[in-house]
Parts: sequence; structure tokens; C-alpha cells
Amino acid sequence: MTDMEERERELFDEWAKHYPNGFFHDGVPNPERYLKTKTKCIFVLREANFAGEQKHYELRKELRENPQAFWRQKVVPWCYGLAESNRSSDWESLWLRAREARKDHAKCIEFLSMFGYIQIKKSPGGSTAKREELEAAAQRDRDFIRRQIAIYHPDIIVACGIGTPTTFDLLVDFVFQGSAERCTDGGFKRRCAQIQAGGVGVGATLLIETLHPSHRTSRDAVFKQLISDFHHAIALYNRPDPNR
Repeated sequence: MTDMEERERELFDEWAKHYPNGFFHDGVPNPERYLKTKTKCIFVLREANFAGEQKHYELRKELRENPQAFWRQKVVPWCYGLAESNRSSDWESLWLRAREARKDHAKCIEFLSMFGYIQIKKSPGGSTAKREELEAAAQRDRDFIRRQIAIYHPDIIVACGIGTPTTFDLLVDFVFQGSAERCTDGGFKRRCAQIQAGGVGVGATLLIETLHPSHRTSRDAVFKQLISDFHHAIALYNRPDPNR
């Protein structure tokens, strides 16, 4: 067991006591692969959709062995794009290759293993998110969520979902309350915030926003928006900052 897995286990053992009817174990499916990435990145979503069924679930095992259709079809292209975008400036070609990657089981596991995945609300929900439940979870579990994110020391966090309440707002207004400063840089296509050093462990982290992977708008347009903001975040992260 890696140090990351041990820290996850200790945190989840404590956290799951508050969710006896069902706790969603998420995080980084492959710590060794994740730590080798040049830019460590995690995706944050609001809650898992189990049609209201409450049960304990191990997402990391699923992603290592047999990722379900949601992850293969909706998330793998994003992972492929973020991982491979530094090799090509032709994002149209990148999008076509990303769509092909989701058809290859081995590639799906390979690219999913390079990232981390967190649900803010650790008890599974239904097809329609309830604002009051999500805000209550973000407020109640903010220390747990911050501790989990701190385990991964991400350079970039991708907040997925613009429905009310947005994942970005749940993180900025509740989880990182007092530690997040919204970016004024006009180069981002969607919103960005900088999490101050110490807010997620060590170093500064940039938070960028995109739609939920299950969005029903143009998939290539959202793909390109995410790639663009990811690269802008990397440039901003690497910019000399006397406060870091």
C-alpha cells in the first residue's frame, strides 16, 4: 500500500462513520501513475448518481479494472485531451483521437489512472441534485474534503458542473471559504480561482470550471474550452509569484 493509499484509508475510515448507510470511496485510482504526471490534476463533481440507492461503493477499484460507460464515454476523452495536449496545438485532431481512445478498454484505464476524482457529497444521490443537500454536505464536510484534496497536492482542480449550485461555487464558497481568490485574468473561457498556499496542503492550486461530463451541449466545444483553460491555468501557475 502506498503512502497515498494509507492516508486515504485513514481519512475514509474516519469519514465513513458519518455515512453508515452508504459512503462513496473515491480519489486517485493509481497513485504511482498520478504522481508521475507533470501537472497533477483532479476532477471534482457534486455527487454520484445511484438513483437514490444508498450503498458503500469503491470507485477507485472500478476505474482500475472496469470503468463503467460514464467514465469511458464522458471522462476518458477529457483525460486523454489533458494528458496529450502538450504534444500538439491541433486541438481538432486531438479531439478526434480523444474520441477514439474511449473505444479502447486498456487506453481508458491508462488515461483515467493519471487523474483523481472526487465527489463533494459522499452519500450517493439521484438523477436530480438537490441544492440544499449539496450545500449542506459542502459545509458540513469541508474539513474532510480539504483533507482529502490535500492528500493529492493537485496543481489544478477541475470543477465539473454548472447546474445550481455549481461545483465551482460549492468549492469556493464552502470548502475553500477564505482560502480562494477568484482570478481576474481575462484569458479563461470559464471561471478560475487560486487556492492560497495551505488551503490544500502545500503550494498553491488553481481551480478551473467546466461543464459536467454528462452535459448535452457540443462535446467538442466543451472539450476545447477545458483544454484551453487547463493550459492557461498551467501558464498562470508557472508564472513567477512573490507570494508563493
